[in-house]
Amino acid sequence: MYKIDDLVYPITRFCPGKCVNCNIYKEDPRIEDEISLGLFEKAIKSDVLKNTFYFSLTGGESHLSKKFIPVLEIIAKHKQNAFVHSNTSGWYTKRTLEIAKKGLELFGNRFRIDISVDGTKEAYEKIRLTKNGWQKALTTAKELKKLGMKPTFVMVVYKQNYHTIEDFIKMCKEMGVNWYIGFYVESENFNNKGKIKHFTEEEIEYIEKILKKIGFFETKHYVNWLWAKSIYLGEIPKFECLMGFRSIIIDAYGNVYPCGGGQESRLKKMLFMGNLKDYDGDLDKLLYSKKALKVLDNIKKQKCQPCDLLCAHKVKFPWGKGTGL
Repeated sequence: MYKIDDLVYPITRFCPGKCVNCNIYKEDPRIEDEISLGLFEKAIKSDVLKNTFYFSLTGGESHLSKKFIPVLEIIAKHKQNAFVHSNTSGWYTKRTLEIAKKGLELFGNRFRIDISVDGTKEAYEKIRLTKNGWQKALTTAKELKKLGMKPTFVMVVYKQNYHTIEDFIKMCKEMGVNWYIGFYVESENFNNKGKIKHFTEEEIEYIEKILKKIGFFETKHYVNWLWAKSIYLGEIPKFECLMGFRSIIIDAYGNVYPCGGGQESRLKKMLFMGNLKDYDGDLDKLLYSKKALKVLDNIKKQKCQPCDLLCAHKVKFPWGKGTGL
C-alpha cells in the first residue's frame, strides 16, 4: 500500500522575512508546539519509511531552527544514503554555512541548498522586502560555492517578475549556480489567499513562449507549468494522484498529510491523517489507522480534486508524469 520515497518536513513556520506574495511572517509560528526531536526520530525509524530516501527540510526559514542540524544527524543516523534538500532566503550566511558544512559532512553531494531569489535584483526588491536581502543572498551563494557546493537559485514566477525569466537564467549561468523556476499558488499555507495579482491570458502566453525559448519544456518540470497554466485559466483536469501513497508531509507540529492540501481548511478534514503526538511518534500505527486509510481512499477517488495547489509531485497528468515519478 505505502511506498514512501519522499518525506517533506517543514521544521518550523517561523520566518522573519517580509515578502509581498507570502505572509507567513505575519503568523505566530507557535514554536512551543513543534514536535520534539525524539518524536521525529521515532517516525524516521518506522517501518513505513524504511525505503524512504529523499528528505525535504523546509519552513518558514528552516535554517534558523535550532533543530535543523540535529534533524540532519537523525536522518544520517538512520538513512545513510539519503538525499537531503533544504531551502533558504540566504539572509543568514553564517548559519547557512554552518548547516552546509554539516550537511556535506553527513551526506556529501547528496545535500542540496536552494536560495529563493525570485528573479533579478530589480524584481527581487519588488517582492522580497528585507533590507539588503539581495546582497545577503548573493554572499551566501558565493560562500557556499567556496565549500564546493553549487546552490540553486529559485524563481517563483509572479506578476512582478515574469518579464525577467530570461535575465534570471542568464544571471544564474554567469554566477555558476543552478536555477529552478516555479509558479505562484494561492493557499492558506502561504497566507496569501486573495492577495496575489493574477496573470492575464496575454501574460500567460508570453510566459509559455519564454519557457519554450529557454528550454524549460525540455526539462521534466514542464509538467508543472502546464498544471499552473490550467489553474490560471480555470481549466484544471483531474489526474491520478499518488501523494500519501508515495510521499507524505509531517508538519512542524506533528500533523501528517499526504500533501500541502491538508493544510488548507477546505481540505484538512479530508486529508488529515493524524498527529504524531497522539501516537507517541509511531508513524506505522498512524498511517494504518482508519483515519489515514480513509485519506488514501479519498485521494484514490479524487475527492480532493480539482487541485490548484501545485505541491503534488507524485502524479500522472494527462500531459505527463509528475517530477517525482
